[in-house]
Amino acid sequence: MESHKHHYHREHIRLRKLFIVLIFLAIALYIAYIAFFPNASLTGKAIDNLEEDGVHITSNLTAPELVLDGEFDKVEIKGGGNAILYVGGGRFDLGGLQADITLMNYDGKLNFDSRNILQLNGKATRVLINDLPISPQSGDTMKVFINENLGHNFIKITDVHVKEITYQTSGLISVNRGKAVINVDNEEVSIGNFVGDLTVENNKLGLDGYLAKLDVAGESHLSVAS
Repeated sequence: MESHKHHYHREHIRLRKLFIVLIFLAIALYIAYIAFFPNASLTGKAIDNLEEDGVHITSNLTAPELVLDGEFDKVEIKGGGNAILYVGGGRFDLGGLQADITLMNYDGKLNFDSRNILQLNGKATRVLINDLPISPQSGDTMKVFINENLGHNFIKITDVHVKEITYQTSGLISVNRGKAVINVDNEEVSIGNFVGDLTVENNKLGLDGYLAKLDVAGESHLSVAS
């Protein structure tokens, strides 16, 4: 009888240790998952499903400085200055003139604020400068970059994914096609996982697309998540 109790006690301890080990393994796997997939959420929506499940937003806010790095269907720029635009093996000295520049299937870095493009360095399948088309001489893409800041008065990026924007701003935000309209007055706005079209014109940031999360801190306090 004592031997049976002793065996039961040892089995109970073994199972408890196994249970503790499994808990630690589960925690370790979760931490590894978050580390390797920082955009993922076990309870959220996938980026590809934002148009179906996300919150629709349009905005007209004061523009921040944005640092983007990725693939964009189309980038349209109206601007100029003393910058030199390098496309493939050619160079285009803007010489203080205004130009309409379109980058098709652009893949690379794009850093800009309300007045200047601070960095443009990537590849495109096609470039138009004042409606003059430029295509790769070989391969599918060509290098595109600028040598210094390029002044702009208009930027539009089609089909962009922005992981997060958080900054102090003023203006209007419309949620779910006008169901809620927020007038933001020098308040902190945080936008998470935005997918859609982005424009910057006249120091205003225009968004038209879907997001996973929107937070407005201050008098207009609002928190929306898909």
